[in-house]
Amino acid sequence: MNQFYGALGQAYLLNGQLKESQEVLDKAVGLFPRNVPITIRLSETLMRSGDSKRAQLLLDDLFNFVEPTPDQTKLIAKAAKDAGDQADSYYYMSFYHVMNGDLKMAARSCSCPGAAGLDAIQRARFSARLDEIKAAMPRIEKIPWRRQWQRQRASLT
Repeated sequence: MNQFYGALGQAYLLNGQLKESQEVLDKAVGLFPRNVPITIRLSETLMRSGDSKRAQLLLDDLFNFVEPTPDQTKLIAKAAKDAGDQADSYYYMSFYHVMNGDLKMAARSCSCPGAAGLDAIQRARFSARLDEIKAAMPRIEKIPWRRQWQRQRASLT
């Protein structure tokens, strides 16, 4: 039954009938709370309708119970960005980059919002996340070939 609501809501969305899509998917979320496909479709509808804050809240709630995929993580980052929540957007993108194995970009995502007027809790959250990412990063300078390459490069200059 939940597939019917999801398919109908998606059809309305694809047809540009945002109000109808939202009505169907809101009803479906009430009937099937935290159903991943329905919640994702409702969030996409809300974002297209300009209600990115509600989309972010729905996705936050869902991902507290279900592990998101990389694409779903990118979706909540976009919802946060569109809702004006830059700090959360960067935070979610750090998870996206870790999921894709790009620890350098994940660390960069945690470093970017430093001057964005973060409160003490947000600063602590970013700092802890950055420490966690850095601990997982390979120590390139400890690799013997790297040191040898650096010495050879220095001798050429």
